[in-house]
Amino acid sequence: MELAKNQEHTVTIEGYGEGGMGVARIDGRVVFVHGALRGEKCRVLILKTLKSVAFAKVLEVLEPSSERIESDCPYFPRCGGCTYRHIRYEEELRLKKQRVQDNLSRIGGSDVTVEEILGAQDTLRYRNKAQYPVSKDGAVGFYRARTHEVIECEHCLLVKPEAAAAAEALREYMQSCRVAGYDEKTGRGLVRHLYVRSNAAGESLVCVLVNGDKLPKEDRLVTLLRDACPSAPASCWARTRKRATSSLATATARSGGATDLRIRSAARRSG
Repeated sequence: MELAKNQEHTVTIEGYGEGGMGVARIDGRVVFVHGALRGEKCRVLILKTLKSVAFAKVLEVLEPSSERIESDCPYFPRCGGCTYRHIRYEEELRLKKQRVQDNLSRIGGSDVTVEEILGAQDTLRYRNKAQYPVSKDGAVGFYRARTHEVIECEHCLLVKPEAAAAAEALREYMQSCRVAGYDEKTGRGLVRHLYVRSNAAGESLVCVLVNGDKLPKEDRLVTLLRDACPSAPASCWARTRKRATSSLATATARSGGATDLRIRSAARRSG
């Protein structure tokens, strides 16, 4: 049977592939299934077919795996920040171990055996960097997977509390001061990204990336960020008029009303 887009099939998930997708076979052809777990029987919808593989999504889990759990995040799976919130942590570690082993063996041609992964002691609020894109309508959150659609996220379970507080401060500033978010399609709008970096001592650096030379009521934003992150030794805004989202241009840093500092930074793309 020739696979085609929008076909529905019932499959059994044999294992995991790149990005944690479930792997099934239909008439010998490999099908990668978003959101499926090893051992599950699922009804799936074919999304895309290539010469040797196909991609599908789960329509219904007919026989769930014992490793499947209810996600503890209200934004999952719409938000693209997480991939495994529906899987027990122990199965996530096995999945990642398999990915490393497969890459070494099949791609690298190595006979090295990967040892068990040592799990993290803390699996919540451990990320010391948060990078929030801002949408044209003022949403501050994370990109939906494989898109640049911003999903509003007020309570991320992985970022530090001070990052979430800074994001809320930016929302309040944009709403109260009527500051527009950035529109990637038109290149208009002001606020583009929020970056928050925290250290082990609880101190944070906060940066707002804007599409312009100045911010309206800038002191109001600094005050809100200071109140949200009292341990932040510095907050800054950076300007860039480039349409790409992968660079951070010359920035102006403020620290408690002190003289402006000129800094240069670089930031990786989010999403």
